[in-house]
Amino acid sequence: MLFTDWFCDWDVLQDFGEVIKKIRAYSDDPKKCHNAFLLYVARKHPHILKVGFEPEVDREAERLLSMCGFSTEVSKT
Repeated sequence: MLFTDWFCDWDVLQDFGEVIKKIRAYSDDPKKCHNAFLLYVARKHPHILKVGFEPEVDREAERLLSMCGFSTEVSKT
């Protein structure tokens, strides 16, 4: 997956970097971190990405995002 400033505002790209740092501070499992980040992007920027995780994977990703203090509600933008 590639995010560029051609498609995303610079602020969004910086936000993604901060999200990744925070997620990695709560888990050292690369797969769980990856899934949590994808879920974050899908929920906060549904125009960029859609995900269809299995329920167990979705719950794990939501739990990790919650631990980080991120809302798991879908953004309306």
